[in-house]
Amino acid sequence: RHEGQPNYCNIRESVHRNRSNAAGSGDDMSSTEVEQPHVANGAEATNAKTPNASPVKTQPKRNSPKYAPSASMMKLVAAATADGADGAGDALGFRLEVTDGKVPFAKNVVATRGFEQGELISVERPCLTQVASMASAMACHACLSALDKSEKPTSDHNPAQPLYCGKCRKDGKVDDAVEESLLPLRTKMPGMAKDLGVDVVLLSIVANLEFARHGVPIPVPTPDDEDNEKSEKREKSEKKESRTFKSTIEDWDSITSVWDRKPEAWRKKVGPALRALHKELVVLAASGDVKGYSKASPLPRMQCDAALIDLVLQPAYHNGITPVTNQETYAFGFYPGLLMYQQSCAPNAHFAVSGSELMVRAIVPIDKGQAIVVSHIPLMLARDQRQTVLEQQRFISCACDRCKHPMKDSVDRLIDGIVCMDCMGDVLLPCEDGAENNEAREAYLTRLESERLNMLKALQKKLRSAKGASKERLEKEIETFSDPMDVPEGVLFWRCQACGCVEPSNTTDGTGPSDVLAKARNDYHQACIHKLLSESQITTKDAEGKDKSPEEIMAKYEEQKNHKKLAMELLEPLCRAMNGRLPPYHYYVMESLPLLISMLQKEGDHVKVLTYGIQKWDTERQLVEDRPTKSQLQILKDILNAAQATAEKARSENIKKQFSKKVKQAEDQVDNTTEALYGKKLADAVREHRKRYKAELKKSLEAQQERAYQERAAAAAAAAAPAAAPAAAPAE
Repeated sequence: RHEGQPNYCNIRESVHRNRSNAAGSGDDMSSTEVEQPHVANGAEATNAKTPNASPVKTQPKRNSPKYAPSASMMKLVAAATADGADGAGDALGFRLEVTDGKVPFAKNVVATRGFEQGELISVERPCLTQVASMASAMACHACLSALDKSEKPTSDHNPAQPLYCGKCRKDGKVDDAVEESLLPLRTKMPGMAKDLGVDVVLLSIVANLEFARHGVPIPVPTPDDEDNEKSEKREKSEKKESRTFKSTIEDWDSITSVWDRKPEAWRKKVGPALRALHKELVVLAASGDVKGYSKASPLPRMQCDAALIDLVLQPAYHNGITPVTNQETYAFGFYPGLLMYQQSCAPNAHFAVSGSELMVRAIVPIDKGQAIVVSHIPLMLARDQRQTVLEQQRFISCACDRCKHPMKDSVDRLIDGIVCMDCMGDVLLPCEDGAENNEAREAYLTRLESERLNMLKALQKKLRSAKGASKERLEKEIETFSDPMDVPEGVLFWRCQACGCVEPSNTTDGTGPSDVLAKARNDYHQACIHKLLSESQITTKDAEGKDKSPEEIMAKYEEQKNHKKLAMELLEPLCRAMNGRLPPYHYYVMESLPLLISMLQKEGDHVKVLTYGIQKWDTERQLVEDRPTKSQLQILKDILNAAQATAEKARSENIKKQFSKKVKQAEDQVDNTTEALYGKKLADAVREHRKRYKAELKKSLEAQQERAYQERAAAAAAAAAPAAAPAAAPAE
């Protein structure tokens, strides 16, 4: 072990010793939750990284009715149980736990048989879908397919006014009379939203829920919109139909209201818009223009809807700086049935949207009798971050095994802690204020006193043989160490979880645990800012619309290059764990790696992409106990692309074989992770696409080689041909 470098082997061994603490058995992964619907994107479930959220002002919690379990999912289980004689119950593979009481309260999904990794557990169809603002003029609001050029609007489109493709209109999925009667209200929504400063999509979804609640037909995607042949093959292979249920508005209405728990500023902003919308709905219901809509729901019902809808519409921020948006998100689906699955930070199942259906799959083998649990947040967040995000944004107080386990021997300590420079085998964690911190202070003072006495003995021994200036210098040093050292009251101490040594939070030389953590946080935030500035768009016109001079444009390019250089200079030490002061699993290390990899990809440095990509994938896989995650799949794709590019450019056959082997390993890992997260169908499609791509690439290379051969042959033939005889001189 080099001096000053942590023993990562020991730290990684401590991860393996505590993996059971991080994952838990799954039998006791319960959580105390204020239930809410899951609101997912049409492309993928919302799983954005979230900041250290600041406290928000909310009203005191009111007594709300208990959450009623999803009636649609309970019907699915009841039907399977009734058919249990012919094996349908075991085929479903799970049951719902129901507590005693006036209202049945089911919140646990328990496996009645074993599930293999990647096996389908349940499929939920949405009770409502909504096309996002950015795609409102490009997609059909009934089947979510792309509109033809002739079907797209020629001018700015109102996101609250749905558009439909010709096929949906032909199939009778759209009631033209209803759409015509709702047109006046939808026309008013953009102005209403703009005047009151709210998102028009929020008002549109609230209105659509209100209409669907009273039986007004609101088109929702169905499996008929997919390729029937492919759908039948998938359903036959996974027995999909037997475990599929469609959530209803009744399932949505059974969810406890979270309006009172939303921030006061948000309620003051949205409240007037909801009152204005409610007033319009009351007038519309009284007019009788909309068939089946005769009475508007109470305002509190609409407030509940708006608070639940806002969970997906509110912007997500990465560490409070960088807005995180999914550019591929073009629609939202509402799946209240997912609430039946408990939240856990060590899940054994994963949910994802395929088409318009939300599928839950096992990501690790699940034993009979084990609770089936999912996670709504990234698994690599620190414990306090996870709790903050769940409580303030999801209104969930997670009490899973990973969150309940003492920090001192949990894997979460490796995400938060600072490497102990005494033993190099574990991390320092802050002591709790009070008795624990006072005890650490006494231990630290005892150690300082011992070091002071040892130093005095050594100096006094040197003093006996010293003479002249050397003797005067030693006498001054002895005088310096003559008085006992003291530490002011109120200083926070950190303690190593292995050797027990203590260190003050801050030191004069800036090497204390809090100093290191503050530097890592500052460097990471500065790197994020520089990266954003390096990727900003350079315009050729100024604020007045005049063309910029070439010198000004070149100066902007140079400024971007400088920002990019500064960002990489800040990120690389973080990715190397700040010379060993941070554990390889630390939050800022894991967050810095994707940023640096994306910048290296643009630079074309495939070798470094491969190196840092393998570090990121291997570290995350160890910490989450081989649970496949979406972030792992993304980093595996980066590794695969970098290995392919390196193998293609390699001139040495040995290097080419070495990286071709890495390509094959990365392909296998991508296939396994894809199958565990999204099922065998998508994994087979990925394999088939890769196979076609390789065949086309091989064909293209062969054609290129053939053209080069023909060009060389033509050049050689031209060089070997005899020179033409000179032309005769013209006669005079």
